[in-house]
Amino acid sequence: SESFSGPVGGITKSWKINQVSNRVAEENYFLILPQYFLKEEDEHKSEVIYHVKNKQAFLRVYNYKKDNTGNFMVRKDIPVSFKIDHNNRAVLISITKKQYHIFSVIIWSFSFIIIFLGILVITKTARFLMTIAQGKVFIKKNITRLRNIAIIYIAVTAFQIVVPLIYRLFLSNYLNRYTEFKFDSSIVLRDSIIILVLFSLYKAFKKGYKLQQENDLTV
Repeated sequence: SESFSGPVGGITKSWKINQVSNRVAEENYFLILPQYFLKEEDEHKSEVIYHVKNKQAFLRVYNYKKDNTGNFMVRKDIPVSFKIDHNNRAVLISITKKQYHIFSVIIWSFSFIIIFLGILVITKTARFLMTIAQGKVFIKKNITRLRNIAIIYIAVTAFQIVVPLIYRLFLSNYLNRYTEFKFDSSIVLRDSIIILVLFSLYKAFKKGYKLQQENDLTV
């Protein structure tokens, strides 16, 4: 099998080899939903077991019932429309070969955009520090650089939040109460702090530039 993950999810392809002809007998294509996983336990702390039988995926869970003697649990298999990556319990949606190639282009494109934005942030930060080292602190270029870096961070952070929600909106029929959305809040918290610091610096440098201009006019 082979797989690739990016900022808008991932794709994976698996195949079976015909032992007689030594050729690919069957290929399967999947979309990896970003930050969606199969729960380890249900709401009653009972294990959720994933298994496949005759190419159909099932979740083996407890069905909780009540009778005259009290509560009791019965194991049952629930058929599901998704597959699970056994390495990390990530949710996989079966797609066609054509859809696989379309998602491949989309994921690679967004990956290159994120890489480009990262290089842009590094470049602008380096130029910002270089001008300060040269004694050119409160200049318009530095103000613009701080603002642009903050905007890039806002766009990337919003992107990380919105993409999984879009998947949820369009693929809700595939998911159920045994799947969960695990949002890495630490990354968003980190980026939010960086954005706050950048905008604070932007305001400070903008004010410093204005005071410097007024001082130059006075002189």
